[in-house]
Amino acid sequence: MTVSTQQQTEAPWGIVESSDEAYWVNTPDGGCLARPAASCLMQPERGDKVLLSLPAGGVVYILAVLERGTGDAVLSLPERTSLRAPALQIEAHELHLRSRSATIEANSLAMHAREAETVADTVRQHARAVYRRTDELEEVHAGRMRIVVDTIHSIRCTLGRWIAKTLAKVDGDQVHLG
Repeated sequence: MTVSTQQQTEAPWGIVESSDEAYWVNTPDGGCLARPAASCLMQPERGDKVLLSLPAGGVVYILAVLERGTGDAVLSLPERTSLRAPALQIEAHELHLRSRSATIEANSLAMHAREAETVADTVRQHARAVYRRTDELEEVHAGRMRIVVDTIHSIRCTLGRWIAKTLAKVDGDQVHLG
C-alpha cells in the first residue's frame, strides 16, 4: 500500500491590528480587511493571531482566534442564541450573570450554598405550599408586617412572648387565654 504525500502548506493566518466593524489583519503577504465568520465565536481583539479564509476575489473571513494577544476572551453570539444539550455544566471560580430580565423554568430547582443573599426592591412569591425549616435562629426585621390568613393561624412554641410599646390588641368573637 502506498500513501501519497502532498506538500503541506501553512494555513492562512494574520495578526489583528484594528477591531472596529471590519478587522484589519496583517498577514505574511500584506494586510487585508476581514470579518468574523459565523463560526468564530471568540471576538477577535488587537494582537490576536487568527485563522483566515482567503477565497479568490471574495470576502476574507476570520475563521478562528488561534492565539489571544492580551485581555479577556469575549464570545460574540447572534442576537438570539440557544444552547441545547442533554446535560450542561458550567464551572468557574467566580460566575457573574447580568441581564435586564431573566427567567428560569424547570421541573425541579435546587440551590446549595454556604450563604445566599437576595437584594431587591420588591420580592413576590407564590406557591401552592411552602415548607421551611430553620434549625437555629430565624429573624425578620421589618418596618411593618401584616399576616393575612384565610382560615387557621396556629403558632406552637415552648415559650412565647409578644411585646408592644404602646398597644397590644386581641380581637375576636371569642378569646380564650389559658
